[in-house]
Amino acid sequence: MTPLLMGLIALVFLFTLLIIGVPVAFSMLLVGFFGLVFLEGLDVAMALVGSTAYHSVANWLYIVIPMFILMGEFAGQSASSPSLAPGLEEYEGR
Repeated sequence: MTPLLMGLIALVFLFTLLIIGVPVAFSMLLVGFFGLVFLEGLDVAMALVGSTAYHSVANWLYIVIPMFILMGEFAGQSASSPSLAPGLEEYEGR
């Protein structure tokens, strides 16, 4: 089977999944994974899935998100949080 024919079959499969209500991300994930399995083999597809999953989240910039949540929890549990509200309201001019 040629790659062009595989691409056309993948598009039909993608639109079929979208029409039956599968979310776009999962539809593209399934079509991409099975297309890679058919073109390159299961070993290559599994290696690429593992590598992609790791490299998409192994970025030091993402540490900001949990640290921001932790900072909010600390501020919420501490006694300083309610005393900051009047100062912020005065600063904003309300």
